Amino acid sequence: MKKQQDAVGASPDQSQSVDKSLEDVAPQNKRLAVSSSTPNYIPSEFSMEEFRDWEERMEWNFVVPYEMMPFVELYREHDPTLDLQTERLMPFERAYVLQLVAIIVGTLTQTLVHCVTPTLRTLVNLSWESLRRLGIKLPLLEKLVATSQKPTAWFEASKGVEEAVSAWRASSDDVMRFRQVLALKMETSKKSNDHDDQRSALEDVERLTKIVAAKEEEVQNWLRIFKEKKDLELELVNSFWCSLP
Repeated sequence: MKKQQDAVGASPDQSQSVDKSLEDVAPQNKRLAVSSSTPNYIPSEFSMEEFRDWEERMEWNFVVPYEMMPFVELYREHDPTLDLQTERLMPFERAYVLQLVAIIVGTLTQTLVHCVTPTLRTLVNLSWESLRRLGIKLPLLEKLVATSQKPTAWFEASKGVEEAVSAWRASSDDVMRFRQVLALKMETSKKSNDHDDQRSALEDVERLTKIVAAKEEEVQNWLRIFKEKKDLELELVNSFWCSLP
């Protein structure tokens, strides 16, 4: 109590000293948001206007984690309207909006396509919904989020690989089955003594031979498609979820 009374009755020089002390103890670590102990550094006799002036001097590094700032800057380079929509907000409101933007941009542009999970999709969706509820309209970010809702190119390629493998196996099974039927018909045609039966068997052999040839070609086609899809999958495996234009 005595210290507070001393501060209230301080001389102008002492007040300036308090101002200087306040600036000295203001959080300088860019990696952190407002420290839990920060309010203890702000004497109660300081006016809100003085506090806001100090807060403005600290800019948004005071409330936005340093790690998030590169993603804010990245988005700002592509969409100048970010500043227009946040400049009138209170510092803590602006910081919250910028953090949401950073979460979305950072998640979408730094997540490899094969690492996309439902949890990350939920994180992006919740952050975007929070921005919408705040009335923030960022068309470029909306487009980026919309793109993230679609299956990734890598996912489509992986799905194509699975489909090609499944079709290749089915065609291979058909080839084996028709080859067995063909062998049986050929054996029947050789053993038959009846001319009509033999001719019918030979016709079946000819028909089955064409079917086997077509199925073998189908197997090769699916094998080619599999290789193409697999090459594309490997090419995309190190790409990111989304990218800004």
